Amino acid sequence: MDQANSDQLTTLLLHEDAFYSFFRTYGHPQASCDVWGGMGLETYGADLALVKSLPVSHLWTVVGGDQWILTGIH
Repeated sequence: MDQANSDQLTTLLLHEDAFYSFFRTYGHPQASCDVWGGMGLETYGADLALVKSLPVSHLWTVVGGDQWILTGIH
């Protein structure tokens, strides 16, 4: 792959059911809130500090009214 193409991002669009079939969610034992059935972390307080301490490659963020799932912290 040449340099020009290696800098481009590829968007993966999955239905929620496909997402859960492909990726294994994980409820962190130090989570301070019960969001997304215990699989989520909040964007404030102790949960935010925890999120910032984790490898970004292991994080997904649910955003928007349509609840898009994006890689990383947003």
